[in-house]
Amino acid sequence: MQSFDITQQMKFFLRACPITNAPPCFKEECRSGLKNPLAFNRPVLTDTPPHLRWEVLMGRCVFALLFTAILLSLAPAAAQSQSGDFEIAESFFQAGNYEKAAVLFEKLHQQETNALVFDRLRVSLFQLRQFDKLIVLLERESSQRPKDAVLKIQLAQTYYAKEDISRGDNLLERLCAEQGTIPVFNAIVTALDQAKQYERIEKFVRLARQRFDNPFLFARLQANAYLYQSKYAEATREFLKLLAQEFPDFGTVQSSILSYATKSEPDILQQTVSAIAGAKETYNGNARLLISQLLSSLYIEQGDYAGAFKEIESLDARTQSQGGQLLYFAQMMLSQKQFKVAASAFKQVMSQSPNRFNVQRASLGYARTLDQESRSLMKAAAGKEERTVKASLAIAAYTDYEKNYGSAPELAQALLATAELHSKILGNTPAARTAVEKLRQKFPASAESQAAQLIEAGFLIEQENLAAATAMIETLLQSKRLTPALRAEATLLKGRLELYQSRFIDAVKTLSAIELTSDAGNDAIELRLLLTEALSDTVKNPSALPAFTVFTRAMKQEAAKQPTKAAEDFGKVAQEFPASPFADDALSRKAMLEETLSPAEAMKTYEQLVSLYPKSFHADRSLFRLGELSETLTKDKPKAMNYYERLLAEYPKSLSAAEARRRLRLLREPS
Repeated sequence: MQSFDITQQMKFFLRACPITNAPPCFKEECRSGLKNPLAFNRPVLTDTPPHLRWEVLMGRCVFALLFTAILLSLAPAAAQSQSGDFEIAESFFQAGNYEKAAVLFEKLHQQETNALVFDRLRVSLFQLRQFDKLIVLLERESSQRPKDAVLKIQLAQTYYAKEDISRGDNLLERLCAEQGTIPVFNAIVTALDQAKQYERIEKFVRLARQRFDNPFLFARLQANAYLYQSKYAEATREFLKLLAQEFPDFGTVQSSILSYATKSEPDILQQTVSAIAGAKETYNGNARLLISQLLSSLYIEQGDYAGAFKEIESLDARTQSQGGQLLYFAQMMLSQKQFKVAASAFKQVMSQSPNRFNVQRASLGYARTLDQESRSLMKAAAGKEERTVKASLAIAAYTDYEKNYGSAPELAQALLATAELHSKILGNTPAARTAVEKLRQKFPASAESQAAQLIEAGFLIEQENLAAATAMIETLLQSKRLTPALRAEATLLKGRLELYQSRFIDAVKTLSAIELTSDAGNDAIELRLLLTEALSDTVKNPSALPAFTVFTRAMKQEAAKQPTKAAEDFGKVAQEFPASPFADDALSRKAMLEETLSPAEAMKTYEQLVSLYPKSFHADRSLFRLGELSETLTKDKPKAMNYYERLLAEYPKSLSAAEARRRLRLLREPS
């Protein structure tokens, strides 16, 4: 590879990269990285779409200072001879009045040869699209200075602007043959990029790579040119070459590729994935590792979590991370609620990693994955059996963690989670009490012990001691050590207690104080809407308050783990107050309780809800649960298919539509 003086190259590059469609200040945006041929791929900001604008490095400042020095050295010479005309011409030029500027600069050029005047005249003629006149000017100057590569490149640019492609190509080809240094090739490729001759870039990049036996030259400019031509696979392969540099800018490469390889453009995303998968084995060392990381991100974008898992496994092995890469991946999948793949990744670390610390982290991560999945099933009001199984598995995983890591500080979190699962999902109050007591004994001053007071308040609610539960929560809220999340949860429980005690106005005020961005925010909104709707209905409906009183009594019985009484009262609301705005809510809650008490009765209640309140917020979920119960309880396959078909036909935008479609497809398959 040729060596050259960096100062001379900067001067050459500054002259050789004229902008054709931008104001004169473009030279402040010249690219840098001239010491490394791989870094010649810095595009200017002008005329570049936002998603292709790369960070311009320190060279922009160097070139700007150099250009300023040239102006300061040349301008006084011009001022001494024709200062008045030059200042007037320059003012027209800066104002964008190229027509008047061209007349004056042409006059000055005829009087005395001056590099700055010549450059101003050239740009003015180009902006006026007076290409024939500009060609004559450049050809004359080039004949007088046959070794000046800059003039030849400017002349080629003008040929291209006039759409005389062959003359432009011929001129540049001769220049490459005569003065084919790296700076000359760089100036040519840059000029072609500015002239938007993207197809020509490939030709001269290929020629440069052959000349210097370097397949990585001008990769960034070539990648950009391919993107302008919508050649995404080719652009991707060029971007990968940037990762083979001594100091690869992985963040820029990744953001560039992810700007066009998105799930909203599945065809382009697939092209990109295929291009990387096909090229990755040709790289080794650090570049290969970075490509695996990039490919896993694209698999996740594509929804191919198995592919991402496989790539991360390979990355973990290559980097000898002993499960560290898999742990990071598992935690990312857990944050995206991809529970199945997260659990698989955590289990693999647990079974294969020789690093005890990684195994410990994976053990807790696995338990948390099962925990969060069971809670998500509860929020989605999925079948009790499914969420019970997941909760039981989570408790078993937390118990294993306690046995293996009894002195770990994270054990407090495991004990708190165990107590919550027993209390909220399994309804096993004695087991929840045991977990809370163990937490209090081992970690009395911990934040988890403080949070356990919410569970203990639940014990008091079960005993129907609402006053004591309220006092406990109010004391907890006075603590200055509460986290925002715990404060929101405690405030939510306080609002529920006020609701159970028919202190409706107080409950509205309490719930209004909860930050909507907190996890408790959605539940607070739901209760506030219920309260507001009930209170506003009392103005025009005399039976509204009695109906709501029965409804809140049923809610209190449900919280006190008295499902039979709660179901009876919810049924009473729907039966005695069918016009109530929350009669459909009552039927939905009744059916969910009956799924445990009497699944057959639950099906009848769901049917009643869909029949009486087809526009209810709960109608689509009721049809979905009818389909599930028909599959699992009555084993009535045709009936289940009918419920799913009704859901898709009547509620196509339902959150349950995708799962209903999947289940319907499975039911239609021959057994």
